[in-house]
Amino acid sequence: MRPTVAVHHSVNMARLLVLSVLLCAVAAQIGVHAAVVQDGPWCTMNELVCGDRKECYRAVRRCDGKRDCRDGSDELGCDGIPSAALPVNATVLVQAQYTKHFSYSDDNSVELLLCGTDSCNRVAVFGHYLDGRLGTSTWTGCNLSGKECARQESGSHGYVYDLPSGEVAVEVQRRASELAVWRQGHPEDVVTVPIEENFGKLTVRLFQMWNNMPVQFTGASCGAAGQLECSSGQCVDAAAFCNAVADCEDGSDEGADTCEAVLATTTQAPTTPEPTTTTAGPTSPEPTFAPSD
Repeated sequence: MRPTVAVHHSVNMARLLVLSVLLCAVAAQIGVHAAVVQDGPWCTMNELVCGDRKECYRAVRRCDGKRDCRDGSDELGCDGIPSAALPVNATVLVQAQYTKHFSYSDDNSVELLLCGTDSCNRVAVFGHYLDGRLGTSTWTGCNLSGKECARQESGSHGYVYDLPSGEVAVEVQRRASELAVWRQGHPEDVVTVPIEENFGKLTVRLFQMWNNMPVQFTGASCGAAGQLECSSGQCVDAAAFCNAVADCEDGSDEGADTCEAVLATTTQAPTTPEPTTTTAGPTSPEPTFAPSD
């Protein structure tokens, strides 16, 4: 009888082994796979490792303004997230070098935040349609990291493909009461989100910050017809220059040198700013994450 028991035991062990392999494969597909970081904790595939290598935190919480690691490493270098001043009526080309972290569904997005002193509103670019249109969602009442938003204003419908690795190029315009975003060269595909009057800082970041995404801002210029640029970068109507009323916040539209130049010419072309250099994102080292293989 013992040989028979041994055979049955071997068969059961083989079945358990096959079942374990299948369960691991299913878990990896639904995002619950975990791995041990060498000399570190057991982290899931959606987590990063703290600097002291003693605990894990979710990638969505990196640079969210709250300490999740006891050593504070999840908030290190976050002051270097790419940003640029965006005056009223100015338009800027944003070129973000996006890297997809997972080969399958990534659940990530390029976030465009326009912020004031204590809050932001945001446009999230999370994918694209077959015809090239962007998959987006818009949010208001967010904190300065673009998290904990009070309300979703809009969202794309239908099947939207994940963003592939590569350049995400969009044009961003700050209007009087809204932020407008469209894919480069296609203003007909614009998406907008309401903004507050004091919002003027444009920040570009990842929703889940697996890496430090390089971003380039080019030409925050007074693109609207009939506008000139104040010394601060603010855009105002050309007719507002030298009308004895300070329309620029810094009063530069009524400066003696400015008015002398305006009077000397019948028309004055807007000042074209130099394109800004690429901003590489947070200055901290790339985060450590648990391998997904």
